[in-house]
Amino acid sequence: PHGSLALSRRHFLAGGLAASAAVVIGGASFRGLLGAHADFETATGERRSVNLAGGSNLWLNTDTALSVDGERRATLHRGEAFFEIARDAGRPFVVGIDTCTVSTASAVFGLRCLEADGIAARIVVASGEVRVKASGGRSAVVGPDEALIAPEGEGSFHVSTADAGAEFAWQRGKLIFNRRPFGAVVDEVARFLPERIVVLSDDLRHLEVTGVFDLDRPEELLPAMELILPIRVTRLPFVTLIS
Repeated sequence: PHGSLALSRRHFLAGGLAASAAVVIGGASFRGLLGAHADFETATGERRSVNLAGGSNLWLNTDTALSVDGERRATLHRGEAFFEIARDAGRPFVVGIDTCTVSTASAVFGLRCLEADGIAARIVVASGEVRVKASGGRSAVVGPDEALIAPEGEGSFHVSTADAGAEFAWQRGKLIFNRRPFGAVVDEVARFLPERIVVLSDDLRHLEVTGVFDLDRPEELLPAMELILPIRVTRLPFVTLIS
C-alpha cells in the first residue's frame, strides 16, 4: 500500500509539473504572438532603454513589446513602459493600447497593460499632464503623482494619488515596497522570473512587506526576502513554492 501511495504521489507531482510546463510554454507562445510586430521587446527579467527621434526617451520593463510610428506615436502591445516625452506643443505624443490612448505635449509617465481583474491599463504620471481617452468618448487628465486605472469595457476611469518615485523604481533597477501585502509583492516579483510562484498560505499573502530590492539579479529577489521574512522558498522545476 505504501508503494502504491508513493507511486501515486510521484504521478501526481509529475502531472503537476507537466501542467506547469505547459502553462509556461503556452504563455510564452501567446506573449510572442502579442509582440510579433514590435520594434522593441524585452524578455522576462530584462529592462531596456530606447532613445527616440525627436528627443524623447523610454524604458521597457520586463516582458514588454512596443512599436513606434515616426517621432510622436507608439503602440504598447504588452507589458510596461516608462516615457520621457520631449515638448512639442504642436504635435502631441500618443501611445495606444487596445482599449485607450494616452497623449501629451510633454510629460514623464508610465503605462502598464494589465488585462486582469477587469482592468485594462494603469497610467502613472511623474511630471506634466497626460490625457487618457477610451471608447465611448471617455477621457480624463492625469497630473503629477496621480494614477489612472482604465477598466476593460465601458467602466469609468478611476484616478488616485500615487508615489511616482516608488512606482518607477524599476527603471533605476529597484523594486520598492511600502507596507504592501506579500501576495501583491509576489505578483510583482513574478513578472521578473520565468517560473510560476505559488504562495501556500493565505496568512502569508496578507503579511506586510517594506523594503528595497535589487532588480539586477532577479533570481535573488526571493532568497533576499527569505532572509528578512518568515517564509521558506522551495524551488522545483517550473514552479517555486513559498510557505
